[in-house]
Amino acid sequence: MNNKKKIILHIGIGKTGTSSIQKMLYDNIELLKDNSIFFTTKGMYQHAHHHIAVYGVNEIPKSAKNLIKDILEDFEASNCKTMILTSEQFIYCKPFYIETLATLLEQYLVEIIFFVRRQVEYVRSSFLQKIKEGNEYFGSIEKFYQMYYSGFDYMERIKPWEDNFEKENIIVKLYDKELTPDVCASFIDSLSWSFLENHYQNNIQENQSLLYDFVPLIKIIDEEDVSIETRHLIIETLLKLSNKFKEIKLSDSLDRLNEKIKIDFQESNTLFSDKYLSLEEKRKLLS
Repeated sequence: MNNKKKIILHIGIGKTGTSSIQKMLYDNIELLKDNSIFFTTKGMYQHAHHHIAVYGVNEIPKSAKNLIKDILEDFEASNCKTMILTSEQFIYCKPFYIETLATLLEQYLVEIIFFVRRQVEYVRSSFLQKIKEGNEYFGSIEKFYQMYYSGFDYMERIKPWEDNFEKENIIVKLYDKELTPDVCASFIDSLSWSFLENHYQNNIQENQSLLYDFVPLIKIIDEEDVSIETRHLIIETLLKLSNKFKEIKLSDSLDRLNEKIKIDFQESNTLFSDKYLSLEEKRKLLS
């Protein structure tokens, strides 16, 4: 009988209902504890453990490494058999970072849960998120896609996790509003955590998205170099409007980009689907 404690890493990807999942976990810390699951607030920013998922660096910073060790000590001191850590930044951590993380967690059973979505949706949603937050978006979705191309390749993203934690310890789910209208329910089902059912608000979008139709307007606003406060108020108003209206027909240029994205990832997505997804999920991802 294996008496090792388990650690579950929810590694993203962003724009797959991660904020809703993280809010559900945060709101149910005590219920999780009652079911022998440890969910710490250490290393947390906005309900997620972003401070231990430092992407874009080759080595885990000393501060993050010490924080991980501190969290593990708390886990060991608890009566819980399982701990869950969640951050969509995990999926963008570099291979050596993931290798070091695996070494820190080597005494535990580690399970990875990874949500993906069709890249044509993910590229656009990520682009709009960058715009919403006021981050660099390179002026157009086409340039944005070119700059972050490798970030959308799921085979490339999952490879270092598979190398360090093995395929049989990785759960992959497709985020699709037809297949999974309730992402929290999908998450609960994936981990067999039925005790969380009815303990979250269904269909509440924690991270509201902008309509793509507002992009030209926001570009004009950004060219005017308005204050951060003014931009924030404008974005908040556009988010409210985005919640009330549906997107109009996509432009021809966006249609062409969508076709390019499908072609670019067809081979990679086929390999990824064959390895990790159900037949129904494969059909959706490749559509």
